[in-house]
Amino acid sequence: MSDELTRYLAAFTKQAQIAGLPVRRPGRNWSPLEPLDRRSHVSLSVTRHRIQVNLNNEDDDAGTKLARLHADRFAIEEEVGETLLWEKKAGQRKSAVRAALMAGYADRNWDSQHAWAIGMMRHFQRSFGIRLD
Repeated sequence: MSDELTRYLAAFTKQAQIAGLPVRRPGRNWSPLEPLDRRSHVSLSVTRHRIQVNLNNEDDDAGTKLARLHADRFAIEEEVGETLLWEKKAGQRKSAVRAALMAGYADRNWDSQHAWAIGMMRHFQRSFGIRLD
């Protein structure tokens, strides 16, 4: 992991903690929140020029959790204020819902990126949290 990415995730984690988000220890290129239910959690993932807020659904082999959430997509997207990417890749056990910002750790405008991500994570927690088992 690059030093710049490590600093980015450390700065994000600090800001998320200050904002009261239940953030856990960052991974290689992501920072997770405490689970919403036993197999779903919200996270931030980051690359040089893109950040994403993700709802990750583990053990969603058949995509049933994603399908149930997708059925309510218009309300969810209105609540979070963004058009979302709904993703179930063939051969993978997990599904995901993502919001993306075309900016990343190389872009150096970290404060505004972190503010966007923290706000979006709050929206994801609220909107998806009430819809998950």
